[in-house]
Amino acid sequence: MPNEPEVDSKIILKLSSKQASERDEAQEALEALGPEAVDALIAVLQKEAVSYRKRRTMAYVGLAAFVVVMIVLAVLQSDNVAFITTFTSFMTFATAS
Repeated sequence: MPNEPEVDSKIILKLSSKQASERDEAQEALEALGPEAVDALIAVLQKEAVSYRKRRTMAYVGLAAFVVVMIVLAVLQSDNVAFITTFTSFMTFATAS
């Protein structure tokens, strides 16, 4: 659409704010844009979803690399108890974050 309003991603972030006043402000801003903003809103949401997927993928790659390094170190070392202790400590920390 040629006269499609632009949706700021900050409005979407405010929708999940802990402060009711910010949520209300964001809702009013979206209502003011009207139904013509639906396509722009969908585009912003899809862009944000891609960004989150990329960050999540990078976190998984980093975790997998760490696991591989720990396994290689365990194979190369004779002290497997230290490896198991270190690995379980890290996994407990990683899953808590």
